[in-house]
Amino acid sequence: MIQSVQEDNSALREEKVARTRFTPDQARQEAAEQQQARLQELHAAAMEVITHVNHFGAVLATCWEQGEAEGAFAEETAVWLAQQVSALYVRHNITVDFAEIITPSWTRQPTDIQ
Repeated sequence: MIQSVQEDNSALREEKVARTRFTPDQARQEAAEQQQARLQELHAAAMEVITHVNHFGAVLATCWEQGEAEGAFAEETAVWLAQQVSALYVRHNITVDFAEIITPSWTRQPTDIQ
């Protein structure tokens, strides 16, 4: 009787371990799902930043319209913000080609290419 209970317990433990063990396909699927979730979060964060940048631009323009003192403060704030973004890119070793942003290669005429 005791032997039978021990064998049952052992079989249940092995079954539980087998159910919780990832197969290579399950591990790949989970990794793909985690990657998809990270990329969706990255996209959502980028879209949120763009929304805030557009709002910042509108507030910046309003400050510039109010005169030299507010305009100077607005410019200092804009420069500080650009430095913070630049520091983020440097920390992550991201290179930004600002000429490309101003004139994307896909909008250039063949004679514009240097």
